Amino acid sequence: MILRLAVVLISVATMLWDCNPSQHGIFFKWNGVSTYSNGQPLTNNVKYVIYRSTNSINYSVLASTPLGTTNYADTTVVSGTTYYYKVTAKDFLYGTESKASNILSLQAK
Repeated sequence: MILRLAVVLISVATMLWDCNPSQHGIFFKWNGVSTYSNGQPLTNNVKYVIYRSTNSINYSVLASTPLGTTNYADTTVVSGTTYYYKVTAKDFLYGTESKASNILSLQAK
């Protein structure tokens, strides 16, 4: 039986951020998820998708990470610019995506 992601992945929207803006970039991590909302374990098709914005309105995909990776270093930042980040969990086989996490806002040093 194939499990389709008709249901939303469990709440990535309650992620807790741990972050550090430094001279070399913005480093952050989040609490991951391990099951679909129906309790089934996530598959290797699921990745975290990291979105970034400079105005908190228009976001673009910055990167995606494997399911077991719950941190990211954005080394493409410009000093003095404020960046906004959010993360989703996406099943790349079926194309379904969770709601976005809470938004992290940091100014690059």
